[in-house]
Amino acid sequence: TLYIDCETFSELDLRTVGTYRYAENCEVMLVTWAVDDGPVQYWDRTVDVELPYLLRSALTNDVTVLAHNAMFDRLATKKILDIPIELWFCSMVQALSHGLPGSLDELCEIYRISDDKAKIKDGRRLIQLFCKPRKTKNGLVRNTRETHPEEWARFIEYAKNDIEAMREIHKKLPRWN
Repeated sequence: TLYIDCETFSELDLRTVGTYRYAENCEVMLVTWAVDDGPVQYWDRTVDVELPYLLRSALTNDVTVLAHNAMFDRLATKKILDIPIELWFCSMVQALSHGLPGSLDELCEIYRISDDKAKIKDGRRLIQLFCKPRKTKNGLVRNTRETHPEEWARFIEYAKNDIEAMREIHKKLPRWN
């Protein structure tokens, strides 16, 4: 299993325009992934847009690509990874099909995932900081790893922790439905 997640930037509001339009116009900034129980890796596309060897080799094997809200990750990464749809598996759909909430954060609470593997609590603040433009008197301003290096390092840790949380939740979700 290849666990994967991406963090994106767009001037469009996802809730207003919908997933398809957002994904067509977003920039994938970070891709985090892990193979099975292996270490979580990250690809900072703001530094290097070339596909990392370890991710490329993981994709060439016979793998299931698991994401939480896979539709979003599949559409957002289509231009850079183009993973066939039949390889994708969605842990959010798995949770919803059992009457559980779709939120990874809520699932971590329900399943009592330890803090070191659960979603980072200030993740929402980091998403607001890097994934959405900030309105100022002079128009829109974008926060980046250059403007906020300490927060960017924390953002990478947040993204990596999402893989840990997703992996733990996937192990605990029922499989019978």
